[in-house]
Amino acid sequence: MRSQAKLLEAAGTGLPPVVPVERGDALPLSFGQERLWFLDRLTPGSTEFTVPLFIRLGERADLDAVHAALRALAGRHEILRTRYPVIGDQPRQVVGEAGVELREAATTDLAAEATAELGRGFDLADGPVWRALLVRSDGAGDTVLLTLHHIACDGWSAVTLERDFRALYAGAESPVPALQYADHAVWQRTHLGDDLLAPGLAAWRTALEGVEPLHLPTDRPRPALRDGRGAVVTFAVPGDVARPCSCERHGTPPGPGTGRGARSG
Repeated sequence: MRSQAKLLEAAGTGLPPVVPVERGDALPLSFGQERLWFLDRLTPGSTEFTVPLFIRLGERADLDAVHAALRALAGRHEILRTRYPVIGDQPRQVVGEAGVELREAATTDLAAEATAELGRGFDLADGPVWRALLVRSDGAGDTVLLTLHHIACDGWSAVTLERDFRALYAGAESPVPALQYADHAVWQRTHLGDDLLAPGLAAWRTALEGVEPLHLPTDRPRPALRDGRGAVVTFAVPGDVARPCSCERHGTPPGPGTGRGARSG
C-alpha cells in the first residue's frame, strides 16, 4: 500500500474513490489476491498460508448462538464466502451464499486439537476459504477457532473479524458495509493498471538485473525446491540477558523496572 501511495503521489493523478460494483459477474482479483492464488497453485492445498484466529469466550458457549454469529459474520464480510475459480484462462472471484463449516470438539488439549485443525488445507477454486471449530474445555471456558486462508484474512482483518464475531454473538445488529474487498479489487485493476505501474516495474527489473540469489548462512543448504516446512522452537531468555537487550531497544538506561516487555526465565 505504501508503494502504491508513492506511485500515486508521483503520478500526480486524482483518482476516483472506490465505489460498489455489481456482483452479477465473476470479478477480478486484486494484486495481492493474485499473488496468493499463484502460490497456492504451486502447492495446492498447502497449509503454508493458513491463518488461525482463537476467540476465547470464557464461558460455556451456546452452539446455536455461535453458529448464528458465524453465519452473520459471513453475511457481513463477503470475502468469507468468496471462492477463486479459473474462468477462461484467468482467476476470478465469485461471491456465494453465507454459510460456514462448524465443528464441535471436547478436549483438554486445545493445542493438539488446533494443530490437527490447522493441518487441513483449502480448495480456493471450490471453497470455502474458512471454517470454524468450537472447542469445549472443562474449567477453561470454550474457544472458537477460526481457520482461514490468507487470501481471505490477514493480521489487520483478523482484529475486525474477532470484534465483529463477539458483537454478533452478543446479539448486536449486523449492517452490511457499503464497500467490500471485491470493490477495492475492481478499483485497483481499473485505476492502477499497466500505465501507472509499468515505470516502477521497469525500474526494479533494471535494478535487479544480474543479481544472484542470496544464500543465507543457514544450518543446511537451501533445497532445489521449497517445501514450506518449518518448526517452532520455544526457549527462555535469562533475565540478565533480556533486560539489557530491552533497554538497548527502547533507549532506556538499565535499572529496576526495565525490561518488563521481555520474557525471561
